[in-house]
Amino acid sequence: MKLYLRPQTLLTAALLLGLILAGCSRRPSAVKEREKAAADTVRTPQDESFDPFSIEDEEGMRMPDSRLKTSGGTASERTSRKAAKSREVAGFRVQLVATDSEGEARSVEQQALLDFPDGVYLIFDPPNYKVRVGDCESRPRAMELRDKAVKLGYPNAWVVQSRVTVADR
Repeated sequence: MKLYLRPQTLLTAALLLGLILAGCSRRPSAVKEREKAAADTVRTPQDESFDPFSIEDEEGMRMPDSRLKTSGGTASERTSRKAAKSREVAGFRVQLVATDSEGEARSVEQQALLDFPDGVYLIFDPPNYKVRVGDCESRPRAMELRDKAVKLGYPNAWVVQSRVTVADR
């Protein structure tokens, strides 16, 4: 008994087999490119220690101190006080809010200045504005501060690791 196949069936089978084999094969360079792209997207923690206002440029491109006021005074006042009697260490802060609205963040910051007189920080980490409070060297102290924040009306407050400023001993 002889089996006869039509040319159309043979052509269809050959095309199907070719597509399957082409889809299953991988170019080694494509795999390496994907692995490199994945390695490049690893996020590193943000270094909060950089203060752009501490750079003394010759052209005088600094903003006037009146526009730099925050909870700790002007940037130059904070820098000189910090250098004189404090140090920066790894610690914890309580984040009250993270929002993409600058107006909302500034509003929360103003209320936080009333609720927490020392150490209120407004941080812009594109695209979000973050309002954080406290300079805690230990997590238990930060948890106490978080509990206080919740009682004061910040129900979504949480503890975050950060570089904090502490007084010299």
